[in-house]
Amino acid sequence: MTASQRPFVSVVIPTRNREKMLLECIGSLVGMDYPSSMYEIIIINDGINLSNSFVDEGVVGRPSVALKIVNISKRIGAGRARNVGVKMARGEIVAFVDDDAIVHKAWLKNLVKAYYSGKNIGGVGGRIVSFFDETPRNSHAPIGTIAWSRTFDNFNIPRRSKVDWIRGCNMSFFKRVFEEVGGFDESLGEFSHSEDIDISLRVKGASYDLIFEPSALVMHRRSPSEGIRGSQIQLAYWGIRNTSYVFLKNLPMPKRVVAVFRSFVIILVLCTRTAVLNADTNLSFLGKIFSNSVRGLIAGIMLARVTKRSYWGKDTYLCNIYDDADDSNGLR
Repeated sequence: MTASQRPFVSVVIPTRNREKMLLECIGSLVGMDYPSSMYEIIIINDGINLSNSFVDEGVVGRPSVALKIVNISKRIGAGRARNVGVKMARGEIVAFVDDDAIVHKAWLKNLVKAYYSGKNIGGVGGRIVSFFDETPRNSHAPIGTIAWSRTFDNFNIPRRSKVDWIRGCNMSFFKRVFEEVGGFDESLGEFSHSEDIDISLRVKGASYDLIFEPSALVMHRRSPSEGIRGSQIQLAYWGIRNTSYVFLKNLPMPKRVVAVFRSFVIILVLCTRTAVLNADTNLSFLGKIFSNSVRGLIAGIMLARVTKRSYWGKDTYLCNIYDDADDSNGLR
């Protein structure tokens, strides 16, 4: 694929109050081996207000990549933020990366190339290597698979595969496919958990293939709370609520029931184990973890009873938009 044949890509980054890591992420994006005129960076920020001058000062000598910063007036979560970004995107392909990630120089080039390696490809995800505590994986282990026994990620294995799901910190879709399935489900709330599994299953359900392309590499500071920036009590509620909802609405019977029960047990054990390792933990705290787990399970089941055709939010957010296309480089 020549430079002139490469599609225009919109890279969307949801962020909240992680300015230093965001600058490192942007610095890696503007240094990619992809024509600077053929991609744009859209930052959706629901934390402390940012402007283009923040990026200009923090990323020295950045090339002329189109950059847009959208400041949201309230916390909306990663899924909703990504939807806002896609609605503003000009790209044929929309790619998503987290603000605490660093992309490889060839990340976007290899991600795009994978779309043209076969027919009916709707989305492509890339390899994710953790900055910390990376455990070597069995090279033959399942990648991005939802099985009866568990949900496998293993996205650090360098083996190209067709997968059931791709992870949110390194995922992409044809924009038309993203819009066809309704975008990220905003009922998953502001504490992001399982939104990547949900949209992946809906893309697969629309008869598109998902590809894991290991040469599209991202280094990620993976959170021990699996993306939920909060306490173990919040993880217990939102983790179980969202996984229950996602599996109940997307998986066939009886696999959905097995997956929900399995996820309930795994998240409850994870939260309890982490809490026990904390010297300040008491029985009251453990009781709150258990009660929030049960509340999350009930909330997920009730939410799954609601049938939805579209997942785009109807909220109108108060936004400040800083756009390189504006000659004044100011607020509009």
